[in-house]
Amino acid sequence: MNVDQIQLSTNAITECLDGKACTKAILQITNLKLINNAQGDTNDSSCYRLTISDGITTYSSCILNTTLNKLVDSGELKENTIICIKEIMIDFLEDQTNRTMLIINDIDILQSNAEKINYLSRNVEANQSSHNQAILHTINTFPTTTNKSIPVGRSSLSNIRESVTKNQSITDSIESETHISISQINQYSNKWYIKGIVTNKTNIHHYNNARGEGTVFSFDFLDDTDEIRVTVFNNDCNRFYSTINTGTTYHIAKAIVKPVNRQYNKLSSNYEIYVTQDTIINYCSTDTLLHAPTIRYNFVQLCDVQNQRTNSVIDVIGIVDVVLDPAVVTNNIDQKSYIKRTIHMIDETGSIPVTLWQDQATNFNDNNNSVLAFEGIKVHDYNGCRSLSTTPTTYLKYNPIDTERTEKLKQWFKHYSKNPTKHINSSIIETCVQQSYNIPHSIIIIFPYLF
Repeated sequence: MNVDQIQLSTNAITECLDGKACTKAILQITNLKLINNAQGDTNDSSCYRLTISDGITTYSSCILNTTLNKLVDSGELKENTIICIKEIMIDFLEDQTNRTMLIINDIDILQSNAEKINYLSRNVEANQSSHNQAILHTINTFPTTTNKSIPVGRSSLSNIRESVTKNQSITDSIESETHISISQINQYSNKWYIKGIVTNKTNIHHYNNARGEGTVFSFDFLDDTDEIRVTVFNNDCNRFYSTINTGTTYHIAKAIVKPVNRQYNKLSSNYEIYVTQDTIINYCSTDTLLHAPTIRYNFVQLCDVQNQRTNSVIDVIGIVDVVLDPAVVTNNIDQKSYIKRTIHMIDETGSIPVTLWQDQATNFNDNNNSVLAFEGIKVHDYNGCRSLSTTPTTYLKYNPIDTERTEKLKQWFKHYSKNPTKHINSSIIETCVQQSYNIPHSIIIIFPYLF
């Protein structure tokens, strides 16, 4: 591949600084400089500062994760090398410079010996103040859920070097434990570590109950034997939320294992993992997995939702054919306001209304009758009329590529959408009205489905 065949991802740097995902961004290294440890720093590793270009924009406040130093040492990564970003992290420095640092954690090298590509280069350092945000989050090339970042400040470049060089000592600590598969884990396991891939991640949620108030998020962790949920509370949310990303592979060690609570967790493992202040979660290469794990779905056909226990948690997949506008409702118990949106789903067997809450309601964007999969959605019953409702741990996926059901539903819908349209089942309208929605008359005629 020569330079003429490679197209840099123009405007990728600006989008990255704005917090957008740099999905497989192709960039060029225009400068590379070794930064030695500060005097008195006990870390043996030095790091490299890079200037990167997307053909339009250049950016010099960029650090290479020390785990990638070997690429520089071998000569693969050098000036004018063209790379594809696999994982990049944004860090805001709360110092006199107020710089936004980009930390490159993983890359693919597309061409080592390349000529400089310059479409219309400009330097964004002078305009960087518009991008300075007190956030720290990781952007990777895998599908992600919509997540909010937690403000985390850094005081100096030495702190960044510390954060990217500590991985080796953490890895050494993990490997002193015994590696077990997720299917082997139980509450009596001792001195263990597991490795797998994050399949789903929730937003951070605030709670207030009899035990007090705080914050929590969770993520699902998969290897080739089983899938388990990992839950993180309070201060540990700040520590781990920004570094846990869907589609990325990690080691986990020194956490608490408890029996699963089936009221909230439908994953196949009989246990759950709870993170503590001693827990280690460390990025590792996907290559360390013996077999590529596949996400395990347990989809319930929509006609069978009627047979599911009320308040049970299930997986469903279907075509979205009706989307109502979001509305604000008030909880009579705590008098708090919540955003909700009702949508309507169909499959080859039936149909059902689904209520989305909060961010999922606000951010929902259905384009041209998407296939929508829900993992861990709750079954509700109102006077014998069944519906589904998301919870803080419900995962929503648009047109998922990891199940053959997506293509089958698309083909089915393509065939049946040619038939005369039908009216919404009266029980569906009744459910929507009971949930404080007024369906416009214009929405009564919809794409066809089977009753």
